Amino acid sequence: MNTRNSHFPLPRFPFKENTHKRTLTDIFNGSTTLPACLREKCAGLRIFLLVSLLLGVALCFLQYSDLFFRLDSLFLSLNPKTHYNSLPIGFMVSIVMFHTLLPGILVLEEGLVKGIIYTAVIWFFYGVLIHSYSSSLAFYIPLSAPLIGCILSLLRVVGWEHTFLRQEQEEVKKTFGSFVDPRIADILLNNPDVINENGVRVTVTVMFADLRGFTNLCEINPPEMVIEMLRDCFGKLISIVRNNGGVVDKIMGDSMMLVWGNPVPLANHAEKAVESAIE
Repeated sequence: MNTRNSHFPLPRFPFKENTHKRTLTDIFNGSTTLPACLREKCAGLRIFLLVSLLLGVALCFLQYSDLFFRLDSLFLSLNPKTHYNSLPIGFMVSIVMFHTLLPGILVLEEGLVKGIIYTAVIWFFYGVLIHSYSSSLAFYIPLSAPLIGCILSLLRVVGWEHTFLRQEQEEVKKTFGSFVDPRIADILLNNPDVINENGVRVTVTVMFADLRGFTNLCEINPPEMVIEMLRDCFGKLISIVRNNGGVVDKIMGDSMMLVWGNPVPLANHAEKAVESAIE
């Protein structure tokens, strides 16, 4: 066992931030290029978008009630409804469906920040359109129905993505945790920036341990018994090491390489290594 300055390269893993991002074409087609965990969720996303479509249809029907006109009057100081010309039904439906579906699609395709920015820009020009048509051409351009559809679309897609990403992270953590210490899995999943291709220089304590007389044990005992002995022995050793803040770097045959102080920071790593050795 020794304490030394070590240049430990952090492991590289075949996933990056935002690997969940896929085009809607892939999602609707059930593309085989998608990972299995994503293909399983495509059906849920299709249902999500279908509900958004039905919501837009419902808003289109409600748009022709006086309720939305009264709401619009609060924002726009409109004249009585008879003062305005009605838009063709096709234009009215297109406006409501556009604002109900597009914000969610933008967030799915471009991410939350860009999606909200693009939506805000669209609404700026739409506000100019409402003012121009209602004042100069006496056309009634709906505001409440598209706005409600837009807000509900953003809330639903953000909530869906949050739930989806949490499930994906739990799956990755469960799989990843089978190969490395769960604490390392938590660090890498919560702080992906700690992965440095060039490694980091830290002071750590390293312990090398192996089983005394292992060769003789292999000669006089059947393989099944040897494997059972290794499982029992390593299980106890790994438990002791983790309880003292150490990390199992690797297991080679009957030997182990154990590290204290990296990647989990530990101020008294040398003392903890000694305590583990005594146990």
